[in-house]
Amino acid sequence: MKVLIVCGSNSDLKIAEEAEKILKDNNVECKIEVASAHREPEKVRALALNSDADVFIAIAGLSAALPGFISAYTNKPVIGVPVSAKLCGLDALLSMVQMPSGVPVATVGIDNAKNAAFLALRILKLKEGEFKLLKRGKVKDIYEIGGGKLLFEFSNRVSAFDVSLLDEIPFKGEVLCRFSEFWFKTLNVPNHMIDVIKPNKMIVKKLNLIPIECVVRGYLYGSLYERVSSGQINLNIKTLAEKLPEPYFDPTTKFEEKDRPITKEEILSKRWLSESEYEWIKNKAIEIYKFMAEKADKAGFILADLKLEFGKNEKGEILLADSIGPDEFRLWVKEKYKPGSIQESFDKEPIRRWLIEVGYKKLIDEARKMGKPIPEPPHLPASLIEEVSRRYIIAFEKITGEKFR
Repeated sequence: MKVLIVCGSNSDLKIAEEAEKILKDNNVECKIEVASAHREPEKVRALALNSDADVFIAIAGLSAALPGFISAYTNKPVIGVPVSAKLCGLDALLSMVQMPSGVPVATVGIDNAKNAAFLALRILKLKEGEFKLLKRGKVKDIYEIGGGKLLFEFSNRVSAFDVSLLDEIPFKGEVLCRFSEFWFKTLNVPNHMIDVIKPNKMIVKKLNLIPIECVVRGYLYGSLYERVSSGQINLNIKTLAEKLPEPYFDPTTKFEEKDRPITKEEILSKRWLSESEYEWIKNKAIEIYKFMAEKADKAGFILADLKLEFGKNEKGEILLADSIGPDEFRLWVKEKYKPGSIQESFDKEPIRRWLIEVGYKKLIDEARKMGKPIPEPPHLPASLIEEVSRRYIIAFEKITGEKFR
């Protein structure tokens, strides 16, 4: 399978190299040519007619005739990459998207050659029958893209109490992707991230996931508070939202219908981990929690708890996996923290609280207890959706120091 990247001028080569890298990393043969649709129309025509490439990527600015010119002479897919120039690339973008009927060009964002490569990769994998959806999860879709790699596509979907809800949270997928990128780059821990395709996609190494969720809790809240209140465990503190003397490692199952706490003894008996591996993961998870809690504190937040996942590569080495964002941790406003009460959260906790208030959590618990299907969730109020989206973005900006837009 081959891709031909055609640049309108030599100044576009740097952008072309971004696409070339992704394609070669995925074992796709590609070649770069420079040919102007205006100055060298016969060369462009010959490339379109004679190339054995399966997909064309055409990179051009200004009037950006190149992708349309190629599309006029081939039935193969053509992906256009508009280049920023005098009008910040808007002239090229509008030129590419306004193609006449029968001369299609799939246009990506301005200067976004990475997305062009990714789209070409999808087309090639679909043609080969190898690009496949492995899992449509509660918050992201996972695709196998070959070469020992997976693609995470973070969605705006939201879940609570292990139930997928009907509504989506605007910008949530992008926040989760960018937050994960930030943490994977910031934490001094080997992880599975390879590259990010903005705004909401991440290429990762394919790992054998360890079937436990490594939860670290710094405060008595959520299911831990419920277990302490019911006498299932004793931590010598009982006040809701009280800070624990030390971070508490509280692993749960991962692939069951509803996650449940699991002991070290059960993990070892199932041979999911050796004792030394268990201790390494436990200590590493607590270390990560402490580091992230310090970062959150400097941004005016309290990191109440955190869920991490790990996997093993082909060498048996343990890597940090999955994603790390507001779906994986509770984030409280430090200046409003008050033990003994429900905390103001900058994560999806407001959704959980609303579902409890309207009685849906009770319906879930009753259905599970009786072995019945989970009832359809109610639609979230528009004001709640907007507020949760706003809080996700604020948390991202304050902790990372980056502007979301």
